[in-house]
Amino acid sequence: MSKTPKGKRFRVYLAGPIHGCNEAQRSHWRRRVRDKWSDRFEFVDPNDAIVAVQTTAEAGYEIIRRDQQAIHSCDAVLANMWRESVGTAIGIVHAKREGKLVAIVDPNHIGNRILVFYADVVSDREDEALRQLQILLELQGEIREVAKKEGRAAEPFQREKLAASIRRACQAAGRDDVIVPVTVVPVVIEKLLVKGVWEEQVSAAMIRDAVWEVLAELEADPLRGDEYAGIRAAWERHDRRAKGDRAAAAPAAGRPPDGPGPEFVTVAKKPYRIVVECRKSHSTIWGRNVRNLNDIPPPARDIFKEIAKVQGIKRVRFGQFRHGGHEGGCRAEIMASKSPGYIEGKCYDAGVKGGLQTFHIEVLDPDQTEAIRQTLIRHLRGQSLLRMRE
Repeated sequence: MSKTPKGKRFRVYLAGPIHGCNEAQRSHWRRRVRDKWSDRFEFVDPNDAIVAVQTTAEAGYEIIRRDQQAIHSCDAVLANMWRESVGTAIGIVHAKREGKLVAIVDPNHIGNRILVFYADVVSDREDEALRQLQILLELQGEIREVAKKEGRAAEPFQREKLAASIRRACQAAGRDDVIVPVTVVPVVIEKLLVKGVWEEQVSAAMIRDAVWEVLAELEADPLRGDEYAGIRAAWERHDRRAKGDRAAAAPAAGRPPDGPGPEFVTVAKKPYRIVVECRKSHSTIWGRNVRNLNDIPPPARDIFKEIAKVQGIKRVRFGQFRHGGHEGGCRAEIMASKSPGYIEGKCYDAGVKGGLQTFHIEVLDPDQTEAIRQTLIRHLRGQSLLRMRE
């Protein structure tokens, strides 16, 4: 959604219980909102669609169709949940599926946790919900355009288009295409705004990179990472197609779209012989260069010996480290890398020079990178060596 031009108001759909309500319950709060906020918003009232539909066998279908069209035409949804309503809940989920912002008014403190998950704003007052919704819409509107490749005109930034792209990646990976975009889209927009919008414009590459980063972070979550497995890989293929790299976007012959599954990668009883090295003469948090597994002091040594038990790893190279202390036990994080054939990692330990040591893992077969990464996560989790995020 592009930034609203001066003089144009944001369109907001007024969702709330209708079926089984009397005229006052359906209309009074909507009329109150319109009277007070019409100078800043243009409101769409579903009561109009309900009244227009005659009572026929197809009335339910027609009401749903009109509701979906109305929500699609709006920038956001304000849902007054003064009581629980199946129709309103369905409308909220439909709005989030399209990438719309949703504000929920909960005046009677029902506190439905499922609806709260889908909401961008929750308040017990209509005015406060609309104030917060206006802030989010205006903040999002700071990203006006998406710059395309040279020679192609810039396009308006649309939250809905971003959500649709993520949904397609979810579908390609066989994952939930509603809940994941609800989680991912707000974080991507936040990353774009934090990076700074130059002349209210972002590039298509910036958006793709932001989505990749968010998906990679979620995929590395020890508790919920399995829910996001494969989506980042699907997004990478989308990225390659966008760049015109058809060969890289196509899956290898005889392999499923995301490469071999973790069942193709075995875990040995003893560590394989792999190359271990530092960048040039670079030291580590342990105050020493590392040339083999035994150079790593315990308990971190145990982590890297378990890593070396996973089939298909060629090399572990230690990189930069962070100064300062570390609290908690020695644990590792395993993340995707944008470099083909590599897996990124972090080791949290109480070293003499710092508390966080970065490393990356080079695999023998780049086509097996994702399968090896998933196997590493499962194996380290089973050994209680994977870092649990707060």
